[in-house]
Amino acid sequence: MNKLFILFIILPFLYLACDEKIPTVPENLDPQIKKIEIPDSMYVQSSRLYVMHVEVFDEQGVENIALVSAAIIEIQSNRVIQTDTLLDNGTDGDIIPGDGVFSKIINPAFAAGKGGSYQFETRAVDQENHSASQVVSPIVIFDQAENLPPQISMAVVPENMYLTDSTMHLLSVKVSDPQGLDDIQAVFCQIFNPQEPANPNKVVKLLDSGVDGDAVTGDGIFSALISIDFTQKKVGVFSFRFQARDKAQNFSNPIVKTSKVANYLNVPPTISNLEAPAELLLSPIDVVTALMTLEVDDPQGLSDIQFVYFNSTKPDGKPAAGNPFYLNDDGNQPASGDKIKGDGIYSITINLPSGTAKGEYTFVFEAVDFSNAKSNQITHKLTVK
Repeated sequence: MNKLFILFIILPFLYLACDEKIPTVPENLDPQIKKIEIPDSMYVQSSRLYVMHVEVFDEQGVENIALVSAAIIEIQSNRVIQTDTLLDNGTDGDIIPGDGVFSKIINPAFAAGKGGSYQFETRAVDQENHSASQVVSPIVIFDQAENLPPQISMAVVPENMYLTDSTMHLLSVKVSDPQGLDDIQAVFCQIFNPQEPANPNKVVKLLDSGVDGDAVTGDGIFSALISIDFTQKKVGVFSFRFQARDKAQNFSNPIVKTSKVANYLNVPPTISNLEAPAELLLSPIDVVTALMTLEVDDPQGLSDIQFVYFNSTKPDGKPAAGNPFYLNDDGNQPASGDKIKGDGIYSITINLPSGTAKGEYTFVFEAVDFSNAKSNQITHKLTVK
């Protein structure tokens, strides 16, 4: 009975031991070429840097990769021109070491005197000599200088325009091209209105011929004059997108500028009727508060007011650290002290703790509209005792 009892105890442990998973060998021992990145075309005479990137995966880890290479094959003769080794160490065009992306700077000089179509046959080999290969689609190599795209800079548009203005407005942009200005085929500006930002409502051609607003022929400054008609009687912030195109149909970098279009010529706001204490007595323990209010008006309406503020100067002549201090017309009396929202009375509640420096403070009030036009200034003196 004792032997039988012992056998019943041992059997479950033998069963559990047999149920343990046995380590398995990965099913796919071959490395895998996941992705190849290489330009579709190259130029023998080019200042551009051509880089080939090959992403390789191995179930045993990237450290198991022994070699990644690319054989360059001339398609016409089916001949291997050269074989390059790609690296994953942060050099020779590689960006991040050890990330499984192997790279190589490709010098197309091998095609000098014989441009045409070539293939890159990429091969990855691991430490156990398992391998994978992949052929890149034909790459055209031109045995000539590359026509590089033009560049633009220094775009100029009016800051503000008005529907009632009959004057012509100048658009201009600086253009350069590695092949010279004679390679420039067109310089243009697309104008987008705020309501339809996806489609231009006008395209303007700019010239460097000394006419239509252009000052000097052939200086690389392309210009055009436009009337306010481009707005189609709409107001808001318009976008001006400049770009150049060369004879090889290469496009330059784009530059976008904006201009605000309003209904009529802007008139600055005005401020008046300041109400503020001339003298305040500090408390030894409490914070003393005081309300300051200012009446603001704008010929374009209160919606044109961007902000109202004051800058203050301390008794020692130094500006206050918190400058500028903004007044509000928000009706939030507990916070700003303002009673009625949108009535044109801007308010601020100032707080003077017990440690405030005593003496005469100077406050200069001002308003600014959305055309950045400034109002008149009001100066106020406050003595703190």
